[in-house]
Amino acid sequence: MEAPSYPLDPDLLREVLECPICLETYNQTQMRPKLLQCGHTVCRQCLEKLLANTINGVRCPFCSRVSRMSSISQLADNLTVLKILDCTTSCSAATAALMCKSCCNRLPRQYCHDCATFLCELCKEEGHLHQGHSIQPIRVAAEQRRKELGGKLASLRDVMSEIQKKKSAIDNISKSLRLKYQAVQQDYVSAELRLQEELGRSRRTFTTSMAEVEKLNGQVLEEQTYHLNIAEVTVVSRCDYLTMLVRQSDIALLKDDGEGRDDEEIDLSSSLPTMFQLQEPELVRTEHTKPVEVGQVTTNTFTVNTEDEESGLEVALEGDLAV
Repeated sequence: MEAPSYPLDPDLLREVLECPICLETYNQTQMRPKLLQCGHTVCRQCLEKLLANTINGVRCPFCSRVSRMSSISQLADNLTVLKILDCTTSCSAATAALMCKSCCNRLPRQYCHDCATFLCELCKEEGHLHQGHSIQPIRVAAEQRRKELGGKLASLRDVMSEIQKKKSAIDNISKSLRLKYQAVQQDYVSAELRLQEELGRSRRTFTTSMAEVEKLNGQVLEEQTYHLNIAEVTVVSRCDYLTMLVRQSDIALLKDDGEGRDDEEIDLSSSLPTMFQLQEPELVRTEHTKPVEVGQVTTNTFTVNTEDEESGLEVALEGDLAV
């Protein structure tokens, strides 16, 4: 399993690999890192200049401590810095990529905007400045770039804010539409109930009318049946009387015949029903030009402005329910 790699901090690497006096990158020869007795490191070239101005020692330019010596060779090399230099030249391509893109020997301190490359002080002076390129210290160029990116980031955040605002507006519209859907459905249910009530009233009226017709016809038929029953009783009574006469003896039969009571005729013409009127029911349908409907949904096209927080959604979403 490979060990995870961590990006090197260019500023930290520059602080370790550059001489704090001349700001040149250490190397294995003239710019070799030498360790003063106080612990600070300077390059061999700067140390020779300091030693030339003093006797039997060098005063550290940072802490003022004197390192006693008569020759530079008496000072030890900073082996840690030398090991890092070896890595930058042979071991790590990522570290080497941090070096000056022109000479590849020094750590860069400048940035050329025209070439989009990192340069050391020497390479900056030798080529790019003479060509009129725009060159800035890396830190300044980075800060400028951060400001540019910060402006773009702020713009994107503004856009994101607008997106969130529009999404919120659409959510509000969706909620209003759901409420409108419920209201329209409730209107439909109410209209349907009213129609059912009207149909119920129509059925009750129809049932009442049919009952009246049935009652009237029943009364007429009952009256006619009553008259027929009376006539029937009269005829039966007469038949019984005549049957009794027939069964008498001859003398009695003829004697009764002389009295003339059996010759009486029964007049039923006035009591028997001949013609009478009844009510015949008939359903007259209500004509409809189209099928009966509870209602129809109609829509109103409207435009919603998500820029306006008070866009009048309640007014815009008012639909029509045609019943």
